[in-house]
This record gives sequence, C-alpha cells and structure tokens, in this order.
Amino acid sequence: MDDRIEQLLSGQYFKKYQEAVYSQITEQFHMTLLEVRILLFFDSHGSSNTAKDLVRIFHFTKSNVSKSIDDLLSRGYLKKQYDDQDRRFIHLTVQPEAVPILEMARKCQGEMFQAIFRGISEEELQIIQNVAHKIHQNISDAME
Repeated sequence: MDDRIEQLLSGQYFKKYQEAVYSQITEQFHMTLLEVRILLFFDSHGSSNTAKDLVRIFHFTKSNVSKSIDDLLSRGYLKKQYDDQDRRFIHLTVQPEAVPILEMARKCQGEMFQAIFRGISEEELQIIQNVAHKIHQNISDAME
C-alpha cells in the first residue's frame, strides 16, 4: 500500500495540520484542539448534542471527551441539560461565551478546507466522499 494512503487513513497527518491551523485559538484561549473541535461539533450538529454522539461519530476516546467537556462546562462555553424522558442523557449546548472562539474557529476551518481541497473539482470531491464512505463502512464491518 502507498505510504500516503496509510498516512491519510491514520489521520495523524491531518491532525498535525489541524493543530497548526487552530494554534492561534488554542493558545489565545488556553484550549486543546479537541475542545475546539467539540465546540464546533455542538454548534453545528443540532440534535446530535450528547457526548455519546460525539464519540460515536468521531471515535474519540470517551475519557478525553469527558475531560474536555468538563473543562468547557466549567469555563461556561457549554451548558448541560438532562433529557426529559431519560435523565441518563445529557444534552450539551454552546453558550454565548463561546461565540468569539467559534467565529475564529469557523474562519480557520473554512480556510483549512479551502487549502486542502484546492485544485479538486466538485466531481473529484464527490468521488472522495463516496470512497471515504465505503472505507468507513468497510472498517465498521471488519470491526464487528
């Protein structure tokens, strides 16, 4: 297998790039990359607003997510609300205190995607999305 494909699949190369892209935010607000990504997630995923959703979608480590969410709650960037039907579920919402961070993060995210998809046509992007979906499904099937 081509080393670049394995590098891409491992995600480490992209993670290093994300660390560089979001470094101004993580330094200015004394946050981790995971905390920035968590705020972006809860700001844009509507009804997928529990820690369990975040872990399920991104396969982050539960303990890392839990610690990061606790930090974001204590800083007032997130608010938790227990589910009316099942109090085991805690819904998380982004608070106004996080708006300056989110504005910067969205700008960084837009520039990052623009840079990594530069020179890639809409058709090629659709192919990438289809292949990524198939690879994700194959990994899920192999793990069962």
